[in-house]
Amino acid sequence: MAARHPTIRSQAPIQIRERMGAADAWPRLRLGVRTVMRSTHDPVGGNEFADASHFIRRDAAGLSIPLDLQGPGVLAFVRHNQWHGSPWHYQVDGRDTVVTETSSATPDMPVAGSIWQPAAAFPYPLARTWSETRGADLSWVTVPFTSSFLLGYERTHYGTGYFIADLLPESTPVGSWNADAPAADVLALAGSDAEALLPAGPDAHSGSVDVPASGTVKVADLVGPRRMRGLVFEAPTAAAAALAAARLRITWDDRGASATRPAPAS
Repeated sequence: MAARHPTIRSQAPIQIRERMGAADAWPRLRLGVRTVMRSTHDPVGGNEFADASHFIRRDAAGLSIPLDLQGPGVLAFVRHNQWHGSPWHYQVDGRDTVVTETSSATPDMPVAGSIWQPAAAFPYPLARTWSETRGADLSWVTVPFTSSFLLGYERTHYGTGYFIADLLPESTPVGSWNADAPAADVLALAGSDAEALLPAGPDAHSGSVDVPASGTVKVADLVGPRRMRGLVFEAPTAAAAALAAARLRITWDDRGASATRPAPAS
């Protein structure tokens, strides 16, 4: 006899733009949210066909199905090996949207500078193609669904796919994707560098130090309850190798022990 799992209902609506825009909330998990990953991997572990073209089923319309989810939920990430498998069908709550990239129409003659299509729904930098990545078509465009999401491939030759989705508690008001353009502030944040996430104003500290060949030098001494959001070092190109060889020693709350890591140099 199997026990039934209790139904968990969310008490607050999900704001999709918070996935990108609320960096302070990233470490927090919502009760009942389950993140899953699905792919076209070889289910027996043998890497058959390089983990390509392993589908759940083929439907009546002739589509090969690698992903079939019941909602509510949000498709958060998609990776294809180049344009293989496209045109792709995003069936959101029973509504079908055909998604392609520039090379879908001529798969034997790939187009340089390719983009995802419809372009308004899959803009750069949330959606990128093999022309830039040198191997994969990637999408971080969030696709919310209320009851179901199904992904279908029209072609199967080397039809790879890797997918990450959040499955949400029953009755969560998540919305339903209809090839909507992502919010402008999300695109701006996705297109900015990592330093754009760092705080500004009185909470930001800066300065310069000379690092000796041996021994230590104090970089910062913060007092009071704080949370370190970022640590950035800049050095002349000629000193890059020396910076890469340096070590960081970090202590907190008067503890004798310290965390030591290589300096972040690139």
